[in-house]
Amino acid sequence: MLYGLYELLLQALNEFHGLSADFYRWVVVAVILACLVEALFWLCGRLVLRDWRPGWILGGVAGLWFPLTCLIFLSLPATAYLKPAAETILKTWQTGFTHDDAWNQESFRQQYWAVQALKTPDGQPLENFSGYPAPEQGGTKIPASHRESQSVIATIDSNRVAEHFQTRLPLLAQLLWADERPLPEVLRGDMEKFFRDNPDTAYDHFKAVQLAGTEMQRLLEQKIGRIVLMARLGLAGLLLLLWLPLSALAVYDAWKRLEPTTLKA
Repeated sequence: MLYGLYELLLQALNEFHGLSADFYRWVVVAVILACLVEALFWLCGRLVLRDWRPGWILGGVAGLWFPLTCLIFLSLPATAYLKPAAETILKTWQTGFTHDDAWNQESFRQQYWAVQALKTPDGQPLENFSGYPAPEQGGTKIPASHRESQSVIATIDSNRVAEHFQTRLPLLAQLLWADERPLPEVLRGDMEKFFRDNPDTAYDHFKAVQLAGTEMQRLLEQKIGRIVLMARLGLAGLLLLLWLPLSALAVYDAWKRLEPTTLKA
């Protein structure tokens, strides 16, 4: 999930750089704002002790936080490009997944043996596998003349596509599908309709990938405003999380260095 967040923000920054003429202006603004935050950190200590300077630990942490602060301030305007960033990530997933022959072969193998295991009430094979060699023997087709067989094939393929999507893009899956109809259900419905109209015909893996992408695009259009707001609030919260404790430690460190006579006065 953290890697997905990093990937999405990095892609948003890349889209920001490529699509906006103001990118380098925002870089300057981000550095200036980070300098102001660093100055406020120093000010917190010097409000207590006029000649306060941070020790090497506090100073080192503040120095480490500075580039992170620049990145946070630069990421705030970049959140406006989360939609094209998500679309780019999705297209990359679709391209890689469509040409994943190993995944296709494993999916076909599972479907083949699952359908072959189906029985009629009297214990006979549900489908006639004559002329349908096993995948290990070079077979490429599965008999699916019965609705139960079609449902098994659709369930396996839809679950595997959804699992691949959620494994590779967990953040987008969580953001887009959390309160929606589950992706396997959407895919399974389309597959079952296909089998009703085209019995004994293989469902195109590419179509399942395209359908997953289409559904994600639809949800992205609906939810991008909320996603951008959440991202900006998260970045603002991270900024506070970095600097508020450090500023409090600066005040405490300065207070500890006060002379006893100063405290008595």
